[in-house]
Amino acid sequence: GAPGSPFFVSQWWLAFTAFVGANLLQSALTHWCLMETIVRKLGSGGMGDVYRGHDSRLGRDVAIKVLPPEVANDAERRARFEREATVVAGLKHPNIVTLHSIEEDGGVHFLTMELVEGRTLASAIPADGLPLEELLAIAVPLADALASAHAKGVIHRDLKPANVLLDGEGRVKVLDFGLAKLA
Repeated sequence: GAPGSPFFVSQWWLAFTAFVGANLLQSALTHWCLMETIVRKLGSGGMGDVYRGHDSRLGRDVAIKVLPPEVANDAERRARFEREATVVAGLKHPNIVTLHSIEEDGGVHFLTMELVEGRTLASAIPADGLPLEELLAIAVPLADALASAHAKGVIHRDLKPANVLLDGEGRVKVLDFGLAKLA
């Protein structure tokens, strides 16, 4: 329609709001990415590096698992990474790490998840083994976490002492479901 006609005004308004909306969305995404601050590297594994980060929006520290670009370009490994996110997101158990989000920004794929401060089970087991009481304090919640995962049809397939964390109070957390299989 002609300038000033109701049709022209409504089309102009739709175009303007679409432009502003797209810019606001881009701004929001950029702002979100700036909210995640990487503090330091925590470790590395077959599926990438894990960093300690800070989510300033929610005022909490998080673990950020980043898939390296060379892995992100491998469709099978990227699918494994995304499967881990989907699998972990569906598991709700106090002894399984909590996934907060799966993200992609500028070709960088990453997960944000609960930060568990402590040590791996691998570093907690002395050369002569654990006393029975300590062993049971770890084994029972670990078995409960795995039973919960199995009840949802999830088999971990990479359970090892390096993939079990003990927090500062000795609570067990199972992580790294990258090789998990849905039964």
